[in-house]
Amino acid sequence: MYHRDKRSRKGVSVLEYGPGTVRAFQQKTLPLVTDLRGEASRCVLVDRSNEFLADIAESAAAFGLKIDFIRDDIFSGRRYFFDDEAAFVGMFGRTFGNLAACICDAPPAEVVVQALKKISNCAKRCWVAISIGSDLRRDAAKLYYKAHPEFQQNVFYRMKAELPVDGNFDPEAFEYEADIRGDDEFMQVVHTAVVKRNSSFCLKGSNIRLLRGDRLHLKNLVFFF
Repeated sequence: MYHRDKRSRKGVSVLEYGPGTVRAFQQKTLPLVTDLRGEASRCVLVDRSNEFLADIAESAAAFGLKIDFIRDDIFSGRRYFFDDEAAFVGMFGRTFGNLAACICDAPPAEVVVQALKKISNCAKRCWVAISIGSDLRRDAAKLYYKAHPEFQQNVFYRMKAELPVDGNFDPEAFEYEADIRGDDEFMQVVHTAVVKRNSSFCLKGSNIRLLRGDRLHLKNLVFFF
């Protein structure tokens, strides 16, 4: 790569969509950045989570890197690099599975193509490495998400702590259910919250009433095999 493009002679800047935790960054991103960086290169981290970015920022000095932290939608299509900057773009783990696709039983081919176009728009020219696979199958996925419901239910505790909601809001009023769709070539996990009991609360001046059995769509994860 260094010999094929004169832009990369002074180093390659690395952008990662969805870096995750400090440990994840250290294990999957830091080795890559260390190998590719040079006197004119930098590291760009894009995530919608202020917390993840802040945690990495606290440790940035120890990494000896120039890091730009950007809170943004990873599928925004925003340009992050100058035209003369050598760029390597990575989306590791299952981050790509967070693309906004409707609930379906068939692969969202059009959504995938549009998402890839937006990702590649981050630079005029760049190298891209994206992991879109998974070793999870239907039964394994069902067991995995059933065993870790608190990871998805945490959103309600975040709502309680961070949103203008009154004291009647109870995070314990919801239970998590993974609705698995698809087949051996494509699988979609529809993360769902089920209301356990009648509940009413006020959110930013609006009265919200939920009935036992109501189902709330939290998000989707898409897997390709």
